Amino acid sequence: MQAQVQTQTQAQTQTTKIKLGMETPREFFLSLPDELKNVCIEMFTWGSCRRGYLEILYPKKVKLDYYTNKRGEYVVDVNGLAKVKVHNRDSNKNMHREVEFIDIYQPLLVRYHGARSCSTFFDHVFAVEKVDSDIIFRKLSIQEEFEEREVGKYRQTIKREFVEYNHQKLVISESTIRSELIMEKLVIRVKANGDTVYTDGDTYFIKEHLKKMGFRWSPDAKMWLIESVDANSIIEEIKRLGVQVVVE
Repeated sequence: MQAQVQTQTQAQTQTTKIKLGMETPREFFLSLPDELKNVCIEMFTWGSCRRGYLEILYPKKVKLDYYTNKRGEYVVDVNGLAKVKVHNRDSNKNMHREVEFIDIYQPLLVRYHGARSCSTFFDHVFAVEKVDSDIIFRKLSIQEEFEEREVGKYRQTIKREFVEYNHQKLVISESTIRSELIMEKLVIRVKANGDTVYTDGDTYFIKEHLKKMGFRWSPDAKMWLIESVDANSIIEEIKRLGVQVVVE
């Protein structure tokens, strides 16, 4: 019985126009059949929280905002990659456009992403191919990977989202989810003159620590200084931060 219902659902998608947009339930996206045709995609903004953007990722990245910004109904060629039918009903404040791919000149990867509220986000990637006279959408799985790398004086954790298509890994987005200062990369120069200690070097990164120790910035000397202290104890306290200390 379940197989029969699934077969009927897939057969229905062959004749019924599928609209993906602001009001499309999340559950619908999760239950999409393997292949879709007669797809209409809604590009929109609504207030500050609702938005839906459409772009071609492959064979080159092309945002469809520019090609669909004229009001009315029309057909437009998108950078020699596809022909789309547009119904633009933008207001003075918000974007409201419906886009249909009516022809493609080669297989494409299309990304539809945005938010339906301030807390509900969506991101979908489709492989779009032409089979006979039909434009077929096939949803691809978005995968994640993480990488740690050093950038300057920071150790960063990078989150990368990608899809696999034709044995290629195509990156959708990349973001820094964690960044921490590598204290041992900092070089702090310290100079004692009597009971006054001066310091400079990579002090920008530890200035809050210096302030807590009692240092103040000297605009004339262009250094941090602290007076009436035991120089050796201050030097040891700076070393405990884990930085490299050069005593001059």
